[in-house]
Amino acid sequence: QEPESMAAPLQKLMDKLNKDEISFHHNQLTDKEACMLADLLANHEGYRDSKVVNIGCNFITSVGGQRLIESCTPLEKLVRLDLSGNSLGHKVSHLAGPGCGPCLYDILRENLSLREISLAGNKLGDADVKFIADGLCENFTLASINLSNNDLTCVAGDYIRQMLC
Repeated sequence: QEPESMAAPLQKLMDKLNKDEISFHHNQLTDKEACMLADLLANHEGYRDSKVVNIGCNFITSVGGQRLIESCTPLEKLVRLDLSGNSLGHKVSHLAGPGCGPCLYDILRENLSLREISLAGNKLGDADVKFIADGLCENFTLASINLSNNDLTCVAGDYIRQMLC
């Protein structure tokens, strides 16, 4: 189906969902669906108070991931964001550049309600962690971040160490 024909059923589904917790975990979403979901999150007033967004274990790359993260950044009551088990890292990015790194920096710097973020299993690399560490330097509310099962080296560890010092 074309995106226009998929948007209406997705909108109907979103209208029926629990607006406190949005979960599309393990639904085989691709970048196309992730971008449509991001547009709905950004433009549907009922979701501005969402507390949990779980979009883990799908087939989303940095293309859809950037849109999702950008749509979650202004959610003032968001406490948990799970993007684990996708392919958000720059190593698999279809774009030239850092993948989701800059928007991860933005959400960590700007969203003051976020307490937990899971980025496990996303093929994140050291360049992505540099953005994350820089965002964490300005974040005093995040209590938990999961970076397990990514493609990190000791360079990423140095970025985290520098952020903690």
